[in-house]
Amino acid sequence: GYFWYLKDLSDTKSKPVVANDELISIDDAQVFPPLNGLNNGSLKTLTGEEESLPHFFTKDNRSSDPSAMCTLVGVAFNDYGNKMLPSWMEPFEHAFRKDRNRVKTAWLSINEGTTLSLLKYFITGSSKKNVPEDRKDHTLLYFGDCPDFRDVLRMHNNKTGYVFLLDGLGRVRFGGSGKATDEELKKLIGFGKALAPGLKAAAGIIEENGNNDSAQLKTKKKKF
Repeated sequence: GYFWYLKDLSDTKSKPVVANDELISIDDAQVFPPLNGLNNGSLKTLTGEEESLPHFFTKDNRSSDPSAMCTLVGVAFNDYGNKMLPSWMEPFEHAFRKDRNRVKTAWLSINEGTTLSLLKYFITGSSKKNVPEDRKDHTLLYFGDCPDFRDVLRMHNNKTGYVFLLDGLGRVRFGGSGKATDEELKKLIGFGKALAPGLKAAAGIIEENGNNDSAQLKTKKKKF
């Protein structure tokens, strides 16, 4: 219940999913779980396009090349989580601003329960007013319950924000939660460069080991 969520946040410092220090290995990485696989209108962008996951993240990768692109996905269930996502998403977007065709972001708002479903048009309208125009085509609103989706990604506490870095095939290679620290951002952007080699630039970011050789980033056996 509500008090468990608060205690969990207190115990984990708002980070129920601890960011991994290394990329999850290909052998252990899991494809981002499906959402709106039946195309029942429960998942749409703020431009009104119906989408399904993980197809939304991989549809531009026509060559099915895992290193062709990567996507940082931010997930929130309420305003508290939404306020944490920019600490991850905006520095990542800025770092890869010259490589937006290969390094993408997606903002996913999960609205669970009957009450929020009844307020669907109000919530959508409010989001359209508050989200910048250039972000609307990759901001997705989902209405409905999704217990399996949450379980796969270990998003058991809905009072915080979550981020997941996917490779070109939609596999989860990194996960984090809460508000990003400087060290977590440094690792995240290094992982982005490792997953999509040959990028034009990652502005102002020095990767771990003090150099720009993203190939030196290690992988870790870890599943979500």
